[in-house]
Amino acid sequence: MNDNLLGIGLYTSLEAGKLLKTSSINISRWLKGYKYKDNEGEDRWVDAIWRPELDLGYHEQVQLSFRDLMEVRFIDSFRTAGLPMQTIRTLYDRAKVIMDDTRPFSTAEFRTDGKTIFYEVSNEIRDENDVIDLRDYQLVFKKFIEPTFKDIEYKKGVPVKWWPQKHDKSVVIDPARSFGQPIIDSFSIPTSTLYNVYLAEDESYKNVADIYEIPLPFVKKAVSFEKYLSGI
Repeated sequence: MNDNLLGIGLYTSLEAGKLLKTSSINISRWLKGYKYKDNEGEDRWVDAIWRPELDLGYHEQVQLSFRDLMEVRFIDSFRTAGLPMQTIRTLYDRAKVIMDDTRPFSTAEFRTDGKTIFYEVSNEIRDENDVIDLRDYQLVFKKFIEPTFKDIEYKKGVPVKWWPQKHDKSVVIDPARSFGQPIIDSFSIPTSTLYNVYLAEDESYKNVADIYEIPLPFVKKAVSFEKYLSGI
């Protein structure tokens, strides 16, 4: 793998979908745009919300960097809150200008100013079809958006690490290590590596722990995380 990718991270839309527990098709649409037919059968095009940081040019799937991954995570949180995609797109465009960042949702600044931006933009686009009442905007942030900031580490205002298991920081996603693949933080061993050896060793946690000379509980955490990703 190209050393230029060190510190950036690399994920296919399928990998990102598994990590975020969301649709890889939606991820591709958000980063590449998509075509659809209107009510009269005419082709219409919807632009990408933003362009991927990585343009490797040799893969049919969209490729995401760690920053792209974090942006998708926040957009998916807005969708979970019930916001229409057009509202999210408008909010995104406004946030890019205000924060002077092409990936604004994952910034530390959005953590502090996001409520204000959301309120202002929602006022502009509010209509009878909105599914979120403006009076609930604080609830939207408190319930769906603010928790997504708590398991991210920032440096100079941008995300540099993500702990995907919320209250358990054994597994980390760090673009500076293993190209951003999930690893056991204390030992920098990919969870997928431990899981594959676990399967090869007749599902023996102890054998894996002995092979890699790590405490048994970390093997169990790696296996549990990989099963979670696979929906097992």
